[in-house]
Amino acid sequence: MQWYITSFVAHRPIERAEIFPSLEYWCLLTAEDNDLAYGKSLELAGGIVRGLTAEAGELWILDGLSDLLVVADDPTESGNELIWTEEEIHPNELTGLVTTKEKLLRIFRADPAVRHDCSWYVCKLVFREIHDTGEHGNSVLVWTNAYIIRATDEEAAYDLAIELGRKQAYESGTHRCDGDVAHWEFEGLQDLVQTIDAPRDGGILWFEKSDLSKEQLTARIPGKAHLGAFELEARRQ
Repeated sequence: MQWYITSFVAHRPIERAEIFPSLEYWCLLTAEDNDLAYGKSLELAGGIVRGLTAEAGELWILDGLSDLLVVADDPTESGNELIWTEEEIHPNELTGLVTTKEKLLRIFRADPAVRHDCSWYVCKLVFREIHDTGEHGNSVLVWTNAYIIRATDEEAAYDLAIELGRKQAYESGTHRCDGDVAHWEFEGLQDLVQTIDAPRDGGILWFEKSDLSKEQLTARIPGKAHLGAFELEARRQ
């Protein structure tokens, strides 16, 4: 059975409005393959949206899935990797990818809505490729890896995330890039989010609020073939 992270977008329709209150949810689920995960994602999303309508007494509409990603490791174990992304950026953009401890923890202190009765967190760690020989041209290769961790509070979660990042960094000469000797260096923490549910099949990780137009809502839904899990499957064929 494979673990997935699924995300979906929903909005509350308002007559004659051009901008709509919108929510994007990220959830965990298990399935035997991508197609079953897709169907299960729609069922899960539909149930959550119906719950929103019942709770608020106002109609919420499901726009569709915004992504479906294959999870790397078992998310029920603290310290395991969930997903990762790779990109090439200009060196000047690197500082904008990481966030200070003060800014991250200030979010928890300023907004009680981001606190939940749960001891699990998702942290996003940024790693930069360093060439021990040669160079990577005018760009920098960056990995952003998301891990799930368990901690007593956000302060402990931050410290654990930093410790994890330092452990995941590699020593000089641990891999090659275009024939050059290189290694990965930990740059810092990009984000820290407390999950709503403990990691489980059908559990909610977190959600984000925004105000979106119809065009923006449509752009958030890429279509089944362009969801991460299906693009990965296509590349492997």
